Amino acid sequence: MYPVSAYIIPGLAGKDEMILTFQEVVQIVADEFGIEPEVMQIKSRKTEIVKPRQIAQAMVHRYLKISHAETGRRLGGKDHATAVHSCKVIDDLAEDKEYGPRIASIRRKIKRANARKFINVN
Repeated sequence: MYPVSAYIIPGLAGKDEMILTFQEVVQIVADEFGIEPEVMQIKSRKTEIVKPRQIAQAMVHRYLKISHAETGRRLGGKDHATAVHSCKVIDDLAEDKEYGPRIASIRRKIKRANARKFINVN
């Protein structure tokens, strides 16, 4: 399981910052694809695992500001170059007919989860 440490997500609620954990971001991605979060840690090249893992790596890096090396290590034991590649792939996939709407949905869900958590914390 992932450490429960929280990371700050800047700029999602105006001047206030919100808190979300690594595990929560990964869970949002897993839910979108109907898989368990632990599946993304498996060293597999199957598309049904690779794409969610790439999206999770990109979302964790983008929103939680975790290094590529740490993101790759925590999701599938990948190196930093693989995590960097994931971020580039996601930029391309955001325009894809199949994955674009899913990526947009994941981003909305991350922002909503942060808003809910921020309200509950404060």
